[in-house]
Amino acid sequence: MTRLSWANFCRRRMVKFIYPLGIMFEPTGVIMKQYIIKPLKRLFSQPSFLICTLVLAISAGGWNIAAEKLQWHLRKLPIPLRKPLDQLDENKLKPYLVKGKYVIPEEIVGELGTEIYIQWALEDTTVAKSDPARFISLFITYYTGDNIARVTHTPDICYMGSGGRMQNAENKYIRVPDCGLENNQLPIRVLTISMPGTFGREERNVLYFFSVHGRYECQAEKLRLILNDPRDAYSYFCKTEITFPTDKVDQGKALAAAEKLMKTLLPILADEHWPDWDNLDRVNSDK
Repeated sequence: MTRLSWANFCRRRMVKFIYPLGIMFEPTGVIMKQYIIKPLKRLFSQPSFLICTLVLAISAGGWNIAAEKLQWHLRKLPIPLRKPLDQLDENKLKPYLVKGKYVIPEEIVGELGTEIYIQWALEDTTVAKSDPARFISLFITYYTGDNIARVTHTPDICYMGSGGRMQNAENKYIRVPDCGLENNQLPIRVLTISMPGTFGREERNVLYFFSVHGRYECQAEKLRLILNDPRDAYSYFCKTEITFPTDKVDQGKALAAAEKLMKTLLPILADEHWPDWDNLDRVNSDK
């Protein structure tokens, strides 16, 4: 084969290879031009679109400036407990005895969102041994800092994920004196949940409330509003949850048992463990 014929041969082979590629990629170029480039040109040629884009850009940049001028805090700082929860003085809990302290598996702690918690089994030694409310499960969790605004780990949600069925949910009050509560009334949420048991489903009562920024709430919606207040530089909340190991405790007995326990426990938590929010807020205001 001569040099010229060899060149013609190579040229024909290249044409056969490249031409199909050109056909293959040609529609892509048409699509880009028709459905992407032309619409973008039309958008950027409209004054209203340009004005909106400019306003959004200015707003995004100005938000931080406005927050700084108004002394708003978009990111929250953590507050440590004055005393760790696991150092709760058992002697001050009397007549309640601590019968068990439980450690949550690591994988569940990750879902819980905090490593600061206690889960204790208590025994009320002042009631009859046959009283179903004699034994109480106490579960306290503490959250602080910038990652707590979601508030997803409430019994309303967690028990449903474990096969529970909500039978009833109410917001109640129990009387706890000497804790700075308005009219000595502590808000508490009471859930009646049907749970899988050994001999079929059992109804259990779950009671809980939040301590948040020196206040008490039992509704997650109100809790979120407090946590997201831009005037506060710091943020924390603590959930106190009470359950019973038997389905023989009805709502009335559960509320009475919770009220009795909180008269002993709440002053200890408020005075020795939870942050002194009023003093912290005053110090921040002085700064």
